[in-house]
Amino acid sequence: MVVTAKNAGSRYARGIRAPDPAKLRAVRELLERDPAITKKALAEAAGLSRTALGYYLRAMRDELAAVATKNEDVRRRQVLSHLDLVERVSGTADEVRSEISKLRATNGANPAAIFAGYRTLVAVERLLGELLGEVRPASTTVYMQKIDVLLATPADDARFSPELRAALAGTATR
Repeated sequence: MVVTAKNAGSRYARGIRAPDPAKLRAVRELLERDPAITKKALAEAAGLSRTALGYYLRAMRDELAAVATKNEDVRRRQVLSHLDLVERVSGTADEVRSEISKLRATNGANPAAIFAGYRTLVAVERLLGELLGEVRPASTTVYMQKIDVLLATPADDARFSPELRAALAGTATR
């Protein structure tokens, strides 16, 4: 932990409570496996409370900052990798926009595919905003998780009404 004037008196800064190396390693491994994991899921998988997880994440951030300030090469690589990631996400957003345009231009365009494309575009643009520091990461709610599960579940066409089947096929009956 980097000791600053703000935290100089804390027991963590004085070394009374250092992060458990085994738990710190577990948090790192879980983050490497799934960087998009929620804090709640990460805390459960690592066997920590969400408060304790925050402490471990701050300790990791402080450790990285201490190394980066000591080593100019590490700091330069960190900036370059961040910029590379921003560039890749930006390129992905452009590709998704292009695919949506192609889908809309075709005859008999599939509205579900276009909707899925827009959903993907929103997620990519949100990630880009987070990377640029313009948007705070969204907090995942149980409601949003249920919506994601619902949208990911394949629909059984046999359960649709004839009107809905006709509307989806593009030939509404009256």
